[in-house]
Amino acid sequence: MDVEQPHSIWLCPTATANQHLQNTIDNIADQEGTPSFAPHVTLLGDIVAAPRHTESLCRLAFAQNAVVDARIEGLAMTNLFFMSLFADLDVPSYLHDVRRTLADRLGLDVAPDFRPHLSLAYGLARDAQARQFTRTTPAVSQGQNLLLDTVVIASSSSTLAINLWKPLLKIKLVSA
Repeated sequence: MDVEQPHSIWLCPTATANQHLQNTIDNIADQEGTPSFAPHVTLLGDIVAAPRHTESLCRLAFAQNAVVDARIEGLAMTNLFFMSLFADLDVPSYLHDVRRTLADRLGLDVAPDFRPHLSLAYGLARDAQARQFTRTTPAVSQGQNLLLDTVVIASSSSTLAINLWKPLLKIKLVSA
């Protein structure tokens, strides 16, 4: 794992929330014929570096931070493949700082306008049936808190088939 390879930094929900979200993602994927994937919030994607190097930077960046307590602001849809149906998240301000620090240390040029979100579907058509999901997704509701307790270095990128995405390394965050 010391070889450079494409990967991403994800924040993943607690086991209980993860199971509910995975069921929701799988149900939508089954109904709509879209890909299934693990519930996650992408902090940084399309990184080309050694995953162990990224892990060590994440350990430093998250050393003083506890479990991320995100608040669901609501569900939204866009025409972007990876943001076709998602929960918009309000996250602590330090997470924006951690993201900038990691991007700088990894030599990534990232847009400053980070929109934290947890996708529920990729590639979903924006028709009337698809819009129903913004009203009927039981695992996600406005005002609900979502605890993200694991940093995952995942073999995922926009150029890698979704069915090949998998966790490489995990870092458990501490409870506050």
